[in-house]
Amino acid sequence: LTPIQVTMPDRSSGTGWSRDRIDEFTLQVMQRHGLEPSPQAPPSQWLRRASFDLTGLPPMTEQLVRFETALARSRSLAATEAIYAAEVDRMLATDAFGERWASLWMDLARYADSMGFEKDPHRAMWPYRDWLIDAFNQDMPYDAFSIKQLAGDLLPDATASDWVATAFHRNTQTNTEGGTDDEEFRVAAIIDRVNTTWTIWQATTFGCVQCHSHPYDPYQHEEYYKSLALFNNTLDADLNDDFPTITVPESVDDREAAIDWQSQWLRAREDRNNLGRELLESDSWQPIRPLLVESTGGRLAIRGSTIVEDGGTFPVGVAYTVEFPARSMSVLRVDILPSSDQATDLPENASLLTQLRAELVGESGRVDSIPLATVFASGLATPYQPDAALKNNREGVGGYPKLFGPQAAAFVLAKPIDSSVNAHARIRLTLSQGASTAGNIASYLRRFRLSSSTNPDWQALLQSETLKAADQRLVEIRREVQAVQGAKLPVIASRPSESRRETRVFIRGNWLDRGDPVDGGIPRVLDRSPEGVQINDRLAFANWLVGQDNPLAARVWANRIWAQLFGRGIVETLEDFGSSGLLPTHPRLLDYLATRVRDHHRWRLKPFLRELVLSSTYRQDHRVTPESLAMDAGNRYLARGPRTRLSAEMIRDQALAASGLMTKKIGGPSVMPPQPDGIWQT
Repeated sequence: LTPIQVTMPDRSSGTGWSRDRIDEFTLQVMQRHGLEPSPQAPPSQWLRRASFDLTGLPPMTEQLVRFETALARSRSLAATEAIYAAEVDRMLATDAFGERWASLWMDLARYADSMGFEKDPHRAMWPYRDWLIDAFNQDMPYDAFSIKQLAGDLLPDATASDWVATAFHRNTQTNTEGGTDDEEFRVAAIIDRVNTTWTIWQATTFGCVQCHSHPYDPYQHEEYYKSLALFNNTLDADLNDDFPTITVPESVDDREAAIDWQSQWLRAREDRNNLGRELLESDSWQPIRPLLVESTGGRLAIRGSTIVEDGGTFPVGVAYTVEFPARSMSVLRVDILPSSDQATDLPENASLLTQLRAELVGESGRVDSIPLATVFASGLATPYQPDAALKNNREGVGGYPKLFGPQAAAFVLAKPIDSSVNAHARIRLTLSQGASTAGNIASYLRRFRLSSSTNPDWQALLQSETLKAADQRLVEIRREVQAVQGAKLPVIASRPSESRRETRVFIRGNWLDRGDPVDGGIPRVLDRSPEGVQINDRLAFANWLVGQDNPLAARVWANRIWAQLFGRGIVETLEDFGSSGLLPTHPRLLDYLATRVRDHHRWRLKPFLRELVLSSTYRQDHRVTPESLAMDAGNRYLARGPRTRLSAEMIRDQALAASGLMTKKIGGPSVMPPQPDGIWQT
């Protein structure tokens, strides 16, 4: 947690071995432990090592011959070093570089092409994989690389690339099994995002703090939920369709425009709803006391001006009938309320009004339809448009797949009602509820209130050019969105501020036992600014994470890269820089590497890797003497070159390259590996 402070080593005297500062750090530690560097590796050994480390592929025979021939013709040390550097630059410039380093990040990102639970249905995550490969090949700085994945949707004027990057945190599992609780698995996904983020960027066992304060490190139980609050207000909710998704065309040239239309759709629907939401919040509403309420399933009761469930079973598709004396009004308001007034009881099961119809019942019994023009909601807390509540389908207004608090909807009449014309008439409402959650659990209204207003501003809004333009804009955008063909990629998008979820501490980590509410933030031990860091959303958090005030991210990233090249990190416990992790073997070197990658190279990976693979430390022969093996069997003090096992991808690609079957095609939809006959006949 201390700031990065670099203390340079003394220049090594008389050896001529060190090529840069990295070597001076490692040489001092070697000599302190009675070790001496190994001779330089033969060119073929170094080239194979560097080729796998930088590209994930073995060098081809012609590459080795060309390299060794150039070295044989070299007439000076400077020329020899230039040949090595040119070979590194060639490898860094290949497309295979992006694939090799993307595979590292895909493991960290828990990448998968399926949803994970039970039937494990397909999930089209390949556009995110392609984004990773391109990001590494373009040498995107690590700070931008991090911010885009954690909060690309919150960036000003977010691009298609920024939206695709957010799929990083949609690699969480989705449970499509019938009868499961969507909220349970939504919470599990949020917890996964918190733990993954702190492990990747901070190398801390922060996940321990879900259930109790950390036994070894200075993290408090409540601080875990401050971090969880930063991730808790996204639109995804463990739905079977992985909402929200963006359709990504397979052609790269079509993606920017296609994804831009879809991001415009999210903004446009919110802008359109805000036209009525502000009036809904500020209007003076007159409560409606019903004369009668009936239901096609279950029983309802009137308590004051509130209608509540009163026993029985409410099936999917249940419809309520509510009647009250006719009154003058231009808009009808429906407040959908939780059953409980206790905040700790929230969220509740979904409560969704999928269709509302209004009729005027005259004294003679004549029934006339009351046309409803449009709907505005207090917040877009569902995947659906508010106007869906005027149609006969499974979409509407309310809370879905969970009700996190009161929701309101304003149904604007196409023409105001004048009660003086219908003094003895009644208004009859039919409220249909055709939605259900996993396991066919009905999403019916359990407690609701009705009110009305005669405010002429509603009719003025209905006739306004502003609303007409907003509606036309939605039609145009929707037409463009529906024309997009491609993979449906799950992405991160935030709920509107008026529909934010409240985050509470889980007592002993139990998501059903909720304690005090908390706001977003970081642990106090990491807050190094005098006035305190104001971190209230994912973007602020991501900026802090890779900012100058956080010394851990650079150390962790530099250590992770080092481990890829040398087979072992300077801190061997890559995922734990805390009290229970192992101490660094070269602490001063680690701080030096962190400053190089963050400050000197401005977070760019390629020049940093170039430094490492051209160092004398990396270029040592990996063959070991009995004496060196006895003194340092694990090569922690780096007195010989790295000799590491190939990863699974490298083993496969080595076989393909050697057999001439390797294809250089990069990207596109994932391929299902061959499946033995009968493997799915469980």
